[in-house]
Amino acid sequence: MKGTPDEVLKSIPDFDEFNKLAEEISALMLQKLSLEAKVKDGESNVFRVTSTDEKYFQGGKPPSVAYVENTYKYPGFDGGLMAIRNQLAQVTADLELKKLQMDVYKTMVDVWRTLSSNSRTASF
Repeated sequence: MKGTPDEVLKSIPDFDEFNKLAEEISALMLQKLSLEAKVKDGESNVFRVTSTDEKYFQGGKPPSVAYVENTYKYPGFDGGLMAIRNQLAQVTADLELKKLQMDVYKTMVDVWRTLSSNSRTASF
């Protein structure tokens, strides 16, 4: 991004692209929140089942919280939570990329604004 303010301005995305990026960020945030809720729901289900289903009892008692956290909480009973966690990781990475793109676009606008201001000041 070298040159005159007009050359810099040509490299900056137009406002439609800013709006599209904002919509993509919003959609990814919604996906992330939904996946986080699914993970929490799955985790709470693990604790509910392990504390009430005698199949998981040890010595006639429900397993300790530490045991449940170390054996069932992360993957779920059948590994189903792992798929959701993987989706959540991908959505989080995509969201962070889009946020970084928005930051770069904002920085490009700030650079253009500074160059434009400097060129107007130099012409006085």
